[in-house]
Amino acid sequence: MAEKTLTHKDLAKALKVSETTIKSYRRKFTDCIPVASKGKPIRFTSDALAVCLRIRDLFETGMSVEEARGRLAQEFSWIALVAA
Repeated sequence: MAEKTLTHKDLAKALKVSETTIKSYRRKFTDCIPVASKGKPIRFTSDALAVCLRIRDLFETGMSVEEARGRLAQEFSWIALVAA
């Protein structure tokens, strides 16, 4: 069975944030959020939900993008510490 993929809308609903917020996360963390397909609409892997949830929580504590990226790199093996 194929892995269920998620849209911006799916991620936004799960995190209780706007789709604009999810798109903002994608711009700020381009290489951190796993994409399943590049077509329209862009679809994300289930791992994207965990990453976006973590980004939301880190931002809620007042972390900067750089600080959050460092934390994500520690918690998710596929995320490189170098900024994109």
